[in-house]
Amino acid sequence: MASNSQSSRDPIVPPAGVDKTGHAGFATLLILAIGTFAVGTDAFVLSALMPSIASELSTSLPKVGQIMALFAVTYAVSAPIIAALTAPWPRKRLLILAQAVFVAGMLMQALGPDIETVAMGRMVAAVGTAGYTAAATAVAATLVPAAARGQALAIVMGGFTVATMFGVPLGSLLGSWLGWRSTLLLVAVVGTVAALGALRLPDVRVPVAGLSDRLAALKLPGVPSILLTTVATLAGGFTMYTYLPALIAPALQNSRTTLSAVLLVYGLAGALGNVVAGKLTDRIGPLAVLRIGIAGIGLAGVLMPFLRSDIYGVLALVSIWSFCGWATGVPQQYRLVTAAPQVPSVYWAGMPRLTMQASR
Repeated sequence: MASNSQSSRDPIVPPAGVDKTGHAGFATLLILAIGTFAVGTDAFVLSALMPSIASELSTSLPKVGQIMALFAVTYAVSAPIIAALTAPWPRKRLLILAQAVFVAGMLMQALGPDIETVAMGRMVAAVGTAGYTAAATAVAATLVPAAARGQALAIVMGGFTVATMFGVPLGSLLGSWLGWRSTLLLVAVVGTVAALGALRLPDVRVPVAGLSDRLAALKLPGVPSILLTTVATLAGGFTMYTYLPALIAPALQNSRTTLSAVLLVYGLAGALGNVVAGKLTDRIGPLAVLRIGIAGIGLAGVLMPFLRSDIYGVLALVSIWSFCGWATGVPQQYRLVTAAPQVPSVYWAGMPRLTMQASR
């Protein structure tokens, strides 16, 4: 699939000195993965820290939940703008600057004396995350030949997977021991390591695509409905994730260790759902996988109010919800690339999971 969506002449050329087998680039890919681990942990861990933040800053859970939404909106709005404005830049410069902005946002959150400062820090961190993720996938794609591109992206985007599976539950556990600020400071330290590591990256440039090019696909038949479905699915799933600690509080019985275990199950189920969705998409088609995923999300949402006091029921529903939720990403990306094949260079770097599956 990946090879069919691109021209026969690969527009992404590895820089001089890069091993064409991809082996010499592993250290570089690992640096990028550390960066995606940092931004991925920040994107999800705040949900587990919400009760502590609300208590210390004397505010309500809904207000803390709103800054989670603020992160998502800031990310969505800034990502295409940053990509267009920085298109001529070497990716190394963008990676360093984006990670520095992200670290600044994390420090604002960790040291913020009130909810307004924490909210501003969330926005700054979101801008850094938006710039970093697109640049990281582009660099990963450039450092290896087309045949090894899926594996390179799997390593880099594996930082998100590891963040979801282990970074978030460990961050939750650390927050219960040392306070929520310690978790955010630790994420800032990891981001600093990624920024310093980026100093060793080769200078990489990618094909330039302006904002108008990136928005052109919105006019293609089928693309708006695909994107709206994705937005609706993510909005529903992440709304429940944001308030998960409060939703399942009766089952947790004030145990932070139990919450960390639930988050670990969420991460493991999500990673499994992503892998299974890739295989099923090839076998039964993207629409069938998408329908199964949406049905599973809906089922978990309907049953959660009835089972939220039973820890085993919660674990079962969280597994179904995460598995199905993460499984919707692959078929949606597949459908988007199919609907807009003439602009793959604009969307390809943002779809690592599809590329990873298609390369197998």
